[in-house]
Amino acid sequence: MLLRKIYEIPILIKLLFLFLIIVIPIGFLLLKLSINKQRENIPKYEKPTPIISSGLFPTTKLTPAITDPELKQIKVNNTNINNVHFPSVYNTTLYYYSSKENNFKTASLDNLREKTLSDNINLDIEFIRDITWSQDKKHAILTIENDKYRLRNIRSNFLSEDDEDLALTKWVYNLETKNIKKIDTSINSPVFSPDGKFILYYILDQDTSQSVFYTSTIDGSFPQKIISFPGGEYMASSISNNNFILSPVSEFQTEQSIYYLLDIANKNFRTIEIKGLAYGANNSQNNKYFLFQKLINKDRSLMLYDLEINQERRMLNNAVIEKTLWINNIIYTFVGNDLYVINPVSLNSNHAILPGGLSESAIDSSSIIFVPQYKNIYYTTQNKLGYLSF
Repeated sequence: MLLRKIYEIPILIKLLFLFLIIVIPIGFLLLKLSINKQRENIPKYEKPTPIISSGLFPTTKLTPAITDPELKQIKVNNTNINNVHFPSVYNTTLYYYSSKENNFKTASLDNLREKTLSDNINLDIEFIRDITWSQDKKHAILTIENDKYRLRNIRSNFLSEDDEDLALTKWVYNLETKNIKKIDTSINSPVFSPDGKFILYYILDQDTSQSVFYTSTIDGSFPQKIISFPGGEYMASSISNNNFILSPVSEFQTEQSIYYLLDIANKNFRTIEIKGLAYGANNSQNNKYFLFQKLINKDRSLMLYDLEINQERRMLNNAVIEKTLWINNIIYTFVGNDLYVINPVSLNSNHAILPGGLSESAIDSSSIIFVPQYKNIYYTTQNKLGYLSF
């Protein structure tokens, strides 16, 4: 009976049935075999490695600023200058805050003699969260924790009754006149122009959730609105009197990080989009490149951005931007027990083991300074001044 019913089905329906149960599965099988064959020809993914090659610097437009580019005669030198916080150099003079005297001091790098600059700060270092110096070292902006109870007890000049307890307040200190002036607490990340005549900062507008950038005189007077960006935290670094790099400071994972090159004279900007979590900016002297930090596969990588070709390049794994500096447009960075010297044009490098037991972890963050007059790299370890000579 079943065979008779099958026999009576029209021939076209029989052919369609055979096509569905035989031809289509065979077609899918052949297609899968073809795809697997193509996949075999695709190069396997390899984890990125640092773009570093060993060897001497080739002949390029850039030349090392130190006298020993092969790092064969590197030497660690210690000094008797201690309690150094927030160091900065102008010409051959070191400026810093002394946690022993609780005031500003200088040290001549010619003879390492110290001199006290101020006598009216008298703040324990634990109150001071940050110090931003003008390039000519005539002014400094101090970020102070407004611990009202303790500041009242010591009758501090930096007590702000108008601000909330433990709020971070900002004060401009004139190192020539020793005058102190409080500036608006809502000011974020102030940075001096290279000529020291004005500051750039931003204020977070709570109504629009925008970060609004302003320039003003050094004491915060006569603010002029420049531009607004989507709300967020930014750090600014100066390129020239009219140009600044604005870098994100987020420590949280993000799919994209946005940098801005800000032209305050024309009130316009250029956007640089970095895929993934990136932060910080350290621009070269010729302003063709800037270094930044990027999280890649949970590792902190030191990255180079070429502003002329709009391309990022990976320099080194586990190198931190706070312990990296530019010297004559060449990168010097401390990694582990080594000092690396990298040419951003050729990407060739040299490196040497740091002598005297010195290591990157022992060097205080953001304390590395190059002094061209001596061709030495100065730094602090546990707030004690030392330097590398070549």
